Amino acid sequence: MNNQLKAFTLIETLLYVVVFSIIIVVIMNVGLFLSTSSGQTSERSLLISEGSLVMNKIIKTVETGATYNSGSSSIGSSPSTLVFTDNDADTISLRMNTDKIQKGVNGVFSDLHSTDLTVDSFVAERLNTNISEEIFRISIDFSNVYGDTFSITSSANFLYD
Repeated sequence: MNNQLKAFTLIETLLYVVVFSIIIVVIMNVGLFLSTSSGQTSERSLLISEGSLVMNKIIKTVETGATYNSGSSSIGSSPSTLVFTDNDADTISLRMNTDKIQKGVNGVFSDLHSTDLTVDSFVAERLNTNISEEIFRISIDFSNVYGDTFSITSSANFLYD
């Protein structure tokens, strides 16, 4: 009887360990890439969602307008400042302050969005000079920490005049 045991040599064992290590490193790199990519996609979605929310807040604010204040407004280029009196006789201001869009009510300002969003440009334009109906186009450029950018433009008019 021949009682020889089959076994791996030292070189074969080392070769298997090296191949297994390479496979593990490749799998870890793919997982890291997918995780980073998912985080960037999430940040991009947040940028679009919050940018749209800010624009909706601005449009709703402009729709409360009754009288446009051309003397206090600076519109047509970035950073614009849009000032008007609303239907409650409050003075409303929309402006870009550093990298934030702010809404002011009678001179008291508050940010319209979180610090995760950077405003690169805020332009308000008066589309007509007809006193009976004020129409404005608002354009905003946003960015985030990953360098993603999002531009949004909308129009609004005073509903109370």
